[in-house]
Amino acid sequence: MQSNQAKSTDKVEISKKAIEMQKVPNIMKERQDKIDQIKKSIEAGTYQVDTKGIADKMLNFYKQQ
Repeated sequence: MQSNQAKSTDKVEISKKAIEMQKVPNIMKERQDKIDQIKKSIEAGTYQVDTKGIADKMLNFYKQQ
């Protein structure tokens, strides 16, 4: 007995939103690693603030408003 039915295939598409959501755990891990590094630097007394860089960014921010 032969079947005249065509073979069907299933197709799965992952939305762009779902792909972005998959990246969140990695981003959170990277962020926590950066926070931990800054905390260690502060505790060790080696953390240095880029005051000129902060001032420049603040000026640019307020110029745009």
